[in-house]
Amino acid sequence: MNRLFSFTLICCTLIAVLCGSVIAIANATVPPNASLIPEFALCGQTPCYLGLTPDKTLFREASSIIATAQVDAVEIAPGSYDLPHFNTHLHIASTVGVIDEIDVSFNPGNALVAGEIIQRFGAPCYAASLGSTLAIKYPHLAVFFAMDKSGASGILRPGSRVIQIRLLGGASKDCLPVDNKTIFGWRGFSGY
Repeated sequence: MNRLFSFTLICCTLIAVLCGSVIAIANATVPPNASLIPEFALCGQTPCYLGLTPDKTLFREASSIIATAQVDAVEIAPGSYDLPHFNTHLHIASTVGVIDEIDVSFNPGNALVAGEIIQRFGAPCYAASLGSTLAIKYPHLAVFFAMDKSGASGILRPGSRVIQIRLLGGASKDCLPVDNKTIFGWRGFSGY
């Protein structure tokens, strides 16, 4: 009886140590290139990318600013650039000569994840589910994530991939009140 009890205790202890080790290693592992992209910055009080700032930078100045940033940008069309070094695509929108919106789309190989965004910027103003994509909104900023499959629906996890970041100007820059059925208050990763 004593041997059976000792054997069971040793097995349970080993399993607990192994499970704890796996959990600790999984939480400590950071994907390569996972830090927030250094090209995102604050220009004054407004988020900017490569020195381009919504509501401030003139659209006609964008290509020269991108050229001086030395990022090996390939202009695909006016206001649209491929940035192979960063594994991203950049699109700049303008309605009256001043940049209204800067969209940075991340290619699938990019390792920027939801947990980093939430850790860096905190709880967003709100979240909106768009099929298999979840959008969260901050002042001057919207972030789109690829949700992980969970049965018939999607779920946002800290490791969910960032698809796109939009720097917003004009009327889109502020957070709207949560007053409809498609926009939800943020309650965490599993309860947005």
